[in-house]
Amino acid sequence: MGEARDLGNPYELRISVSTRFWLYLIPNISSVFCSLFVLYHFLFDRTLRQALNNHIMIVLLFIGLIYEVTSVPLMLNFYQNGNSWTFSPQFAHFWTFVDYLCYSTQIVGFAYASIERHILIFHSNWVSTRKRRFWIHYVPLTSVVVYQVAYYFWIILFPFCEEILRQSPFNGVPMSCALSNPVLYKYNTIAHQFLPVALII
Repeated sequence: MGEARDLGNPYELRISVSTRFWLYLIPNISSVFCSLFVLYHFLFDRTLRQALNNHIMIVLLFIGLIYEVTSVPLMLNFYQNGNSWTFSPQFAHFWTFVDYLCYSTQIVGFAYASIERHILIFHSNWVSTRKRRFWIHYVPLTSVVVYQVAYYFWIILFPFCEEILRQSPFNGVPMSCALSNPVLYKYNTIAHQFLPVALII
């Protein structure tokens, strides 16, 4: 980590650091309260909790809440301290894992939600029995989350490259060396960003 921020950095955003800090802080506080409020109603109202279409929303709200209370405060600390903030490799791996996992799982989760909504609206007979619900609803939902956790656990916590701690100039999140591999980078971009966004649209 450098001692001071390089003002000549081509990646430096034109928005001042203090403005970015407040642009993250105020909405994040509101978002945490909103997430807790909605989760409370989803979890404690039996009708809402049992509706199949709400299960993915509950998962996405939990993931968003984890991101809001872990990664965003760390970004805020980066905006306050800049590149002078030093941390251990273990902490860097934890932050990268949480940030990448939450970001990617939300996108892939929303893509799954789009597909599931289509099934629930136009093919409701596919989930009419307990066995069908298990295979059409619960297995894909669980698979999305398990796959994302396993994938990012592998590439971030057990990278096959020499780890050099570099922080993103935009938000301070340490960048995984595994994504500097062109094949893995392309796979990650296509499978976890382009395809899910195309399915959402």
